[in-house]
Amino acid sequence: AIDSAYKDALYNYGQSLQLKGSAKEAEPVFRSLHARQKSDWKILAKLVQVSYAQGKDSGANAYASELYALRKSGQVPELQREKMFVREQFQVGRRKVFALEYFDLVGDRAVRYSFNVKDKAGKDVEFKVTLGSYAETNEMALSMGEIKKGERLFHLDAYTAGGQSLLGFYKGEPKYEAIREDARKYIVERDGSGKGRK
Repeated sequence: AIDSAYKDALYNYGQSLQLKGSAKEAEPVFRSLHARQKSDWKILAKLVQVSYAQGKDSGANAYASELYALRKSGQVPELQREKMFVREQFQVGRRKVFALEYFDLVGDRAVRYSFNVKDKAGKDVEFKVTLGSYAETNEMALSMGEIKKGERLFHLDAYTAGGQSLLGFYKGEPKYEAIREDARKYIVERDGSGKGRK
């Protein structure tokens, strides 16, 4: 009320609304900030999150595309150095899930998404579900004729205290929303039975 242009106060206000579960009220706060701060990538990431929280998948994807375009433009050095952003925060039963999206598929064990699942107290990450595309796996798939040159094979894996479990393969990069549902199913199944799929 004292200064409607005070960016930090508005950002914190929007984030407090988001943490309260009031994504609908948080969205116009972040949109107002974005209108004045087009190069602030953290505001764009928040708009992606609050859009998903309202079931606005197309809106979330539009903001994510804008974030990628901003990174590609090279106008924001800080964003150039970032490897990932939080695409979504959601709840599965009593568990909080933070979905990280990696901007680039780099390295021998490249990862696109990492669903970091907190323990039931909401404090520490207990296990992860990741969508990756590993160099060795792709080379093997190419040599066996499972993929063509230029294509990539992706795989969903669960990383728990008991080790790594393969949950499925995908020819070509799947959409985020499809992977989120597969990760959600695993989390529900794991909590329901006390075990994960093998």
